[in-house]
Amino acid sequence: MKRVLLALTLPIYIYAQNLGVLIKSAHSTNYMLLSSKYNIQSKAKELDSQKSSYYPTIDVGAAYLSFDKVSPFQAGNTLNIYVKARVDIFDGFRKSSQVEQKESAYKASEYDLIYVQRTLTLDIIQDFYNTKSAEASLEALREKSTQLQADIKKIKKFKDAGLAPQDFVDKLQSAYDANNYALESLKLNIKTLKSYLSLKTGVDIDILEDATLKTPKNLQYKPSEAIKSMQEKAKSIEAAAKAVNAAYYPNVQLENSYGFYDYSRDDSLKKMGIEQVDKQNKIALMANMRLFDKGSIKKQKQALILQKKALEEQINFQTKQEEIRHKLSLDRLKTAQLNIKSTLSAKHASQSVYKSIKAKFDAGIVDQVTYLDALSTQTASLALYKKAQYDYEIAKATYYFTSNKNIEDYIK
Repeated sequence: MKRVLLALTLPIYIYAQNLGVLIKSAHSTNYMLLSSKYNIQSKAKELDSQKSSYYPTIDVGAAYLSFDKVSPFQAGNTLNIYVKARVDIFDGFRKSSQVEQKESAYKASEYDLIYVQRTLTLDIIQDFYNTKSAEASLEALREKSTQLQADIKKIKKFKDAGLAPQDFVDKLQSAYDANNYALESLKLNIKTLKSYLSLKTGVDIDILEDATLKTPKNLQYKPSEAIKSMQEKAKSIEAAAKAVNAAYYPNVQLENSYGFYDYSRDDSLKKMGIEQVDKQNKIALMANMRLFDKGSIKKQKQALILQKKALEEQINFQTKQEEIRHKLSLDRLKTAQLNIKSTLSAKHASQSVYKSIKAKFDAGIVDQVTYLDALSTQTASLALYKKAQYDYEIAKATYYFTSNKNIEDYIK
């Protein structure tokens, strides 16, 4: 009694994990999502860097020259300190194309994050219900084990009284041992599922709460973020091709530099009455345009255009594939509903048959083979019925996913 009271006073740390909470935790802790978020930040910095290229550049520098012999027109030692500013007046639309390229790459990374997140959510739901299904099978096997233990105990009493042969006990013991092996195998499977679920969600998995998804209505197919990402990547390639082509346009730059000079060992110049310039401001307007490169730039552009076409074909394939998956997910949903009805009927039938055969077995009317077959059928039907229910939940999640919906919004 004291032990019971002590147990009641202790805090309870074991609690059931909620499916919605698991998904929410995964969205903030999952390694793949964090990687995608860092990728977005990287693309954002690249875009900011490219936009900064519109501004003028300002450089400072210094140079020190020393000659072993002084010439009439060159001092022995010269120190030059300068400030230089440069701005592109016209660059053949290279910078604007590069900004467009980085913007598309940034948008693609955002779509990638959304798609990874939705895919992760579906994976978690599948693991969640597969674990629940395995646990239901485990419970059915435990009930079978309990029943077999009771039957072995009863048959042993009959055997000790000389009313049953040893092979009756051996057959039941063999069935019990086989059932125990199935139990242990299933425990390992559940442990594996929970380990991967824990890795994806960042939560130590113990007991899983029951959860269901809303019954979906007719949902139209919408292209996923995977397709939108590829579309943005195609735009990025096209913009890169424009940037490469800028070399064929005139490039005009304006440069202004101001320098300070200091000389030593310039005796020869001073004797000639030549004063060295100690300060100098230089303004330069420069223009250049590619006239001939044996098609180098043109071929680079053509290579990029071919990359874009290759990506467009991938987009076409992905779109067709998603449309097929959406149709199949609806069929899967309907099949899962029928499976629930079928397994429910099988469960009722197996329970009825088992109850009848159990009574006959206890009365010694039927043999052990018939009894064990009825017991196994009942155990399997119970597990299959629960599995059918969980498969239906996975089918609903898959249908929401292929309809490009956020599955977590439909969890009850």
